[in-house]
Amino acid sequence: MTLRLEHVSRHFSVGGDIVRAVDDVSLQIERGELIALYGPSGSGKSTLLMIAAGLEPPDRGTVTWDGGAVPLSGRAADRWRRETLGVVLQHPQLVEGVPLHRSAGLRLEARGVRRSKARLDGIRALEDVGLGHRLEHRPDQLSIGQRQRAAIARALTTNPELILADEPTGNLDSHTSSEIVDLLDRLAHERGRAVLIVTHDPQLAHRADRVLRLEDGRLAELDSDLAPTS
Repeated sequence: MTLRLEHVSRHFSVGGDIVRAVDDVSLQIERGELIALYGPSGSGKSTLLMIAAGLEPPDRGTVTWDGGAVPLSGRAADRWRRETLGVVLQHPQLVEGVPLHRSAGLRLEARGVRRSKARLDGIRALEDVGLGHRLEHRPDQLSIGQRQRAAIARALTTNPELILADEPTGNLDSHTSSEIVDLLDRLAHERGRAVLIVTHDPQLAHRADRVLRLEDGRLAELDSDLAPTS
């Protein structure tokens, strides 16, 4: 299965000026690929990720998955996000007051999985990201890095075919970051998932199949050895 963006643009008007956040971008991601997306702050990386996820409409161009248009609204969009897509945002939003072992399985419950099975799968996902010892903790009892790992676990509980992540290692120490890089690498190369990551982490660049750079809304491909090192 393939995620394909063709001639996608997204422009904004700011103070009377036109900001070309995404400007005629074409991109294809296959199952089994890990792609790293670099770019300076404000270059449009997060906007491009949201367009790829179907969470923000492009002004022009098309976004397709497995040959069909990615839905933007309605029941089809809800189903796409539940069954196909796993999104990890830069600032994780967890269910406050709810322990991790419960919140990690909520996406599965939304798909009709019985609560006991959803809880077990949520616990496995938490263990995969090194939070097996924090199952009873609520979000307010976690560090920023732990909250980020919990958000990654939640996205992975449904075993999504497409994973889109915005700076998934940005708030993590080097050891935890390495573990998450290993996990994302396995998801792409052993489990055949399509993985697109907005990142500044050189570890991810060197493990990625392709490294892309977005600047002034335009996309270019880099050699992984030329990716930024900080």
